[in-house]
Amino acid sequence: AKASCDATYENMDGTIYKTMTYAGETHEQKDASCCRHCKTDPGCEFWVRETDSDKCILMKDFYGPAEPSAPSEKRRLRPGT
Repeated sequence: AKASCDATYENMDGTIYKTMTYAGETHEQKDASCCRHCKTDPGCEFWVRETDSDKCILMKDFYGPAEPSAPSEKRRLRPGT
């Protein structure tokens, strides 16, 4: 269940469900903003917060680890399970 907004730094791959924008000053605030979008959308299973933009990508259909991405490009995160 999506009870927590603690972020994990896992490379996770799945299907892009929706793209939103996040807000906040710190990484924790930005993670929480992105996580809230996922927690409040029944179709979202996990989320990816891009660190070089304000995009929060809601994902579904997890199918395994993604190829590693450069730390400056993306931070793949998900709500605690």
